[in-house]
Amino acid sequence: MFDKIYLFIYWSVSKRLNLQRTTIWALNGLLFPLMSGLLVLLLSVTFWLISIEIPITAVIITGVLASFFLSEKVIAFYYSDEKQNAIINNHTKPGIYRYLVFLIIVLLSIMLMVSFFILSGVVMHQQ
Repeated sequence: MFDKIYLFIYWSVSKRLNLQRTTIWALNGLLFPLMSGLLVLLLSVTFWLISIEIPITAVIITGVLASFFLSEKVIAFYYSDEKQNAIINNHTKPGIYRYLVFLIIVLLSIMLMVSFFILSGVVMHQQ
């Protein structure tokens, strides 16, 4: 699935740019909101379970900062140069619907982040 996402992003970016570098940057930008939402939710559940009262803003800031560095490391670990070349060489170019799929992936990433933030607020405010 991650290879397909890479492929859609690779063929959706401008041809005048460094395609592999831009694709990695875009993947990092897509993983960052999703990972920050998950980390904020995990932190809020953890603090709720051990009964530590921390403001939700501190939890959000911590989760966002941690995901900023973690998302870059995860992308760099999974998508080595050899892996990127293998994905491009082993798959065919997607059709015109690749732009629609790319838009759906972007919107889904942002919607999941917002949903996880809201859910973490609900968890943090339960007594």
